[in-house]
Amino acid sequence: MFEIVSRDGIGRTGKLDNVNTPNILFAASERFKEFKEAKILLSSRELKSEKMKILDNGSRFYPRNLKNDFVIPPDIPYPLSCSEFFENYENDKIVVVQDIEKLDKNREVYVLSNAPELVKNPKEFVKNVVELRKKIGYSKIVYAPGIGAPNSYALLVYLGIDLFDSVSLIMNSRKKYFLTNDGKTFLEHLKENPCRCPACLDEKSDFVHLLHHNYYTALSEFKNIRNRIKNGLLRELVESRIRTEPLLVSMLRLFDKHYDFQEKYFPVRKEKMIILSKESLLRPGVKRFQSRLKERYLKPESKKILLLLPCSAKKPYSFSISHQLLKKAVFKSGNQNIVHEMIVTSPLGIVPRELELFYPAQNYDIPVTGEWDADEIKMVNEMIDWLIKNNKYDEIINHTGYSFVDAGVNTCPDKPVSQESLKKLEETLSGLVKNYAHVKREKIAVENMLNRAVFQFGSPGVDLVKGSVIKGRYPDLRIIKNNKQIGMLIGDRGMISLTIKGGKILADKRKYFVEIDDFKLKGDVFAVGVLDADHDIRIGDDVIIIHKNVLKGVGVAVMSPEEMMESKRGVAVKVRHKT
Repeated sequence: MFEIVSRDGIGRTGKLDNVNTPNILFAASERFKEFKEAKILLSSRELKSEKMKILDNGSRFYPRNLKNDFVIPPDIPYPLSCSEFFENYENDKIVVVQDIEKLDKNREVYVLSNAPELVKNPKEFVKNVVELRKKIGYSKIVYAPGIGAPNSYALLVYLGIDLFDSVSLIMNSRKKYFLTNDGKTFLEHLKENPCRCPACLDEKSDFVHLLHHNYYTALSEFKNIRNRIKNGLLRELVESRIRTEPLLVSMLRLFDKHYDFQEKYFPVRKEKMIILSKESLLRPGVKRFQSRLKERYLKPESKKILLLLPCSAKKPYSFSISHQLLKKAVFKSGNQNIVHEMIVTSPLGIVPRELELFYPAQNYDIPVTGEWDADEIKMVNEMIDWLIKNNKYDEIINHTGYSFVDAGVNTCPDKPVSQESLKKLEETLSGLVKNYAHVKREKIAVENMLNRAVFQFGSPGVDLVKGSVIKGRYPDLRIIKNNKQIGMLIGDRGMISLTIKGGKILADKRKYFVEIDDFKLKGDVFAVGVLDADHDIRIGDDVIIIHKNVLKGVGVAVMSPEEMMESKRGVAVKVRHKT
């Protein structure tokens, strides 16, 4: 039985009969002895080993009669040009996938047939992997035989593949390729051996030692991948590895076009996001932030003047020295609460000040050169244009210092935080804000919180905050309604955490709900007890737990709604409060 342990988008770690996944199946035969570090063996004959085994029952032309818990059924590996002959071959647990449309979804392992041929065409490969995962769901295992190397495993796992085999490692070794995490080198071209694995310590260069080096390198990379998934940094590893091969870059760019598919499984929060390349602009977390702005965001009602500001290296922006100086200038204007501070940044485009805590606004780290490329400039200006078109401002002030931003009155004769620029900003704002009635801090605090609630929960966020008062010291703010706390903005988390009182408000709207079976809620909610879940839920979201429209508790989603309903193992919701 397969159980998912940790998730990072489509990539995940798990346990298959107590073996960690993603992992590699090591071929064991008369020619290739059992590798001592192997956790799973792949063979076309009976093995006496106590390790987990997956056996191959051959082809339809020469079937074998092997018995084991996991046996790949006899199949016919048609070339891709003969798609009209495709058919699936299956037994109780394993399916050899050739026709995705006709798949039975009640198996444990799905073997991607023709993977070595398919991978040569990145577009077709990505399309088939995505369609397969859509068909079988998130909780099933995908095995791609005959492909992969240490520099490509991270990307392939990111695409949703769980198991590989040692065939490609053997083939590379036969060709005398020395494999590393950043590619491959002919053994004879190595001036110095950079590896200190057990095989390389023998200082021999025969086939067996080279093969074992490649084995050790592969295992090391899988450990690295599993650690990265656990820490939410798989994408960062992928972007560093794909630079070793143009084919891998193509695959990632093609996969990023499947945003709707990826986004469903991408958590709403991670500890950090490291921007490494142009591909980072297409990450699901980046595109989701921009999409939610366009779908859910309207400026606070009291804000009349738009102030465009540069970003800062320190996050949240408000805590940086530069933004402290900028906020001081806004405060000195005399009516700061009608000024809407909007941070202009890559990779997000724009970040409203009240949303600066939400992932990834306070979590990203990007190399700063002072130069912007054409894609970044286009993205930023498109987001600014969208903001101005969809929100009415009486005045626009541009204090970014960015030459490519031409919206509004420029108040930066020098660097944004120079004395001259700060003075001009203060004077310009002072001349404008005096024409408006003074807006109290208490009023704008509610408006800002309302925007946060809508950004997080959609339209039901209005009812969550409407009629409340906001107490506390930023960034940790409590939402109080009728003298009861309904939720709290947690600075480190960057999101509103619900209480039972807040959960009741969302329950009335039947949003962000997880419907459970008829049992007493004592601890966390396991997937086996989930009957239904709101499709808007993402991993990391605050959710309400209900049974027949009766609130049972509130907590944080650990699975996507699809996985909650299809899986029979694992925690679906970490419960915070119970009724």
